[in-house]
Amino acid sequence: MPEESPSLSAVSDHDGRSLTIIRLLYFFFLGTMALISGFLTIYYREIGLTGAQIGAVSAIPPVVALISGPIWGMVNDRFGRIRLLLLLIAAGMSLAMLGLLNTRAYLLIMLMIGLYEFFNRPVETLLGGAVLRILGSRSEYYARQRMWGFVGFLVVSALSGFILEATGVRALFYGVIGLLVIFALISQWLPPQPATVMNTPIHTGLGILMRKRGWVVFTVATIVLGIPTSGMLIYLNPYVIELGGSIGMVGLMGSLGGLSGLPIMFYGPRLIQRFGARKLFAAAFFIYSLRFLLYGLMPNPVWALTISLMHGLSAVMYFISGVDLANRLAPEDLKATGQGLFHGAYALAGIIGAWAGGIFIDAFGGARLFQAYAGLALLGWLVLVVGYHWADGQTQTEQGTATA
Repeated sequence: MPEESPSLSAVSDHDGRSLTIIRLLYFFFLGTMALISGFLTIYYREIGLTGAQIGAVSAIPPVVALISGPIWGMVNDRFGRIRLLLLLIAAGMSLAMLGLLNTRAYLLIMLMIGLYEFFNRPVETLLGGAVLRILGSRSEYYARQRMWGFVGFLVVSALSGFILEATGVRALFYGVIGLLVIFALISQWLPPQPATVMNTPIHTGLGILMRKRGWVVFTVATIVLGIPTSGMLIYLNPYVIELGGSIGMVGLMGSLGGLSGLPIMFYGPRLIQRFGARKLFAAAFFIYSLRFLLYGLMPNPVWALTISLMHGLSAVMYFISGVDLANRLAPEDLKATGQGLFHGAYALAGIIGAWAGGIFIDAFGGARLFQAYAGLALLGWLVLVVGYHWADGQTQTEQGTATA
């Protein structure tokens, strides 16, 4: 059984205040994600984009994120100017939302989405790195901090579906900008974050990381699962609408999913201590496979409300265990960079998931798409099961060499 970490009560008052501010930042940031992930593709359909066009537009964010995530993580590791970075990020995202609000030109939509994603992706990396730096050896308590983001997601999802049904889906842009303004103001309450003293050059540290079998398995599995999960974020809600669902139902799905994630977030530290991050990570893949299969088989959209309750045991458990694994595998002076690489691997998969998913759904429909997603998630689970044994072999060899 993994060794239990010290209690979170050991955190100082200064660090406790910092964690409270970060919880608020997660609340408002995940609130913007509730609007974007829930309704942007519905807006695309409303203005006449095809599935293939939506796929092409949705492939822009992961392409940008593949580059921006690690870069922002390295900048934060080296310079530590988190307040300035978060202020610039909020401003950039708001400008992109204003651009999307005022154009229907396909190429300009792609440009604005690229701009939005360049500033959006680093938020998880920066906030995650700040939390993990404060927690130190208590990294499994990360989940309880990010839990407040799911509360924000839950609240915004519960309200936005019915509001947008009454006001029109274009109002989502005003909602995102409003939440970002609050996010920017709160970010300035964070205390200054010291820069990291780099004991080794970044390229050397990355080389060490890439030679770890555990990191290789972790990255490959993340990419395999990232294809269907990123596709789900793009195509599930339009699929539900096409089955006869409403915008209000889409908002309720997001609320139920967020609600199911709260207990997983709260009890995440105990789950990681009891079972270990690797087992939880693999379990999330298997549950994702079942979730996708049920989406592919549902005869009417009402089923999606019940299936969304699996969000906690799939998406949330995947995320909290993945963050913990990335933190434990990364060198001490590349923690934020490790988080950036984790999100970057997911972004790489998102390029494939967005592009291929749009073509697939136009050709075969939503049901077949989610059935195929179930197979990919199961493949990712097999990669982990086999890969863990391979990685353990390297660990045993290194331990034997060290004691020889």
